[in-house]
Amino acid sequence: MKRIRLAVVGFGRLGRACLDALREASDLELAGVVRRPEQARHALPPPYAQVQVVDHVSALGPVEGALVCVPPEAMLDVARELLRHKVPVVECAAVDEATLRRNQAALQEVAVDRKVPAILGAGWSPGALSLFQN
Repeated sequence: MKRIRLAVVGFGRLGRACLDALREASDLELAGVVRRPEQARHALPPPYAQVQVVDHVSALGPVEGALVCVPPEAMLDVARELLRHKVPVVECAAVDEATLRRNQAALQEVAVDRKVPAILGAGWSPGALSLFQN
């Protein structure tokens, strides 16, 4: 069985959770972690120390998708950049409905233009929790 090779963009709580999930999945392969240039120079702490860290997804070689695990305010820029490089994206952060709709509208044009899938709202928070967080 061919494993799906994925990048994780971001290394906060959500990025770490995605790394842990990828390490457990038999059908997925972690290509590496993408971080800001000033952070990409440093190895990750244990138990992630062996994971490759780069400052751009292209440095990981071919990937079949990227899990976008950055703060909601950075997500659009990160997702646009990935889609422009024809990397399918999965937005993992929990966002409210208004943010989800804005993100969909903002990314639809580039995703359609590049013919690249974008899964938005994977972490969508539709319930009362998002009201309390706001």
